[in-house]
Amino acid sequence: MTGVETIARIRFEHFQNRKGIKRIARELGLARDTVRRVLRSEATEFNYKRAVQPQPKLGPWVEALTAILEADIEGVLIHGAQGVRSLTVLLAPRGASARR
Repeated sequence: MTGVETIARIRFEHFQNRKGIKRIARELGLARDTVRRVLRSEATEFNYKRAVQPQPKLGPWVEALTAILEADIEGVLIHGAQGVRSLTVLLAPRGASARR
């Protein structure tokens, strides 16, 4: 997403300071296509909305993980990595693989 300030900065650098698209993109950390689109359009703000929000990889496990963490929050905090290892042991019967 490109905000109003960024668009103004792109246009200022290009039209007032005569900087090229590649240099502006490098300095502002933007893609050259984005800089080019800003310079060619009259728009003052660009917004991007996804048509379909993808499901997170943890989607089916969120409830199980939340329940385990709430039940054993002190164990994880006190035991650190050992507590995380115990999470994989607790999730194994539920079908989770212990891959790393």
